[in-house]
Amino acid sequence: MRAPQSLPRPLAIRLVQWVVVLLGVWNFGRAAALWRQLGWIEELPLVPEPRIRLMIAFVWGFLFLASAMALRSGLPQTRILLPLLLAAYGVYEFGIIALYSTERSAILLILSYGLMTLIASWVLIRPAARAYFQTD
Repeated sequence: MRAPQSLPRPLAIRLVQWVVVLLGVWNFGRAAALWRQLGWIEELPLVPEPRIRLMIAFVWGFLFLASAMALRSGLPQTRILLPLLLAAYGVYEFGIIALYSTERSAILLILSYGLMTLIASWVLIRPAARAYFQTD
């Protein structure tokens, strides 16, 4: 007898997974850039301190890659936690931009992260994806 095959991952879930992987890689790249520039950035009067931003970028990278793995394995909790993680990341990014920027162009950032969170929420909660996250 053959074992029953698991349901294939829908294309929309694969796309969300790749976006989450890219966000994780982006944050690891940010951590590497901060690490490399730490010597001369420390001399600048920046708040928050660059070492704290380095650690936060590393944590975001880890969270996004772990979320991508959870999404790939089909954990049901991912449907709720991933949109919350994306929303929290959007708030964090907006806060960092607001701290370091004097321009008022942060509206575009808010809209892009809000749109990304809404699309990911729709993809993960819609009925077509519900079957992928069902547990037996």
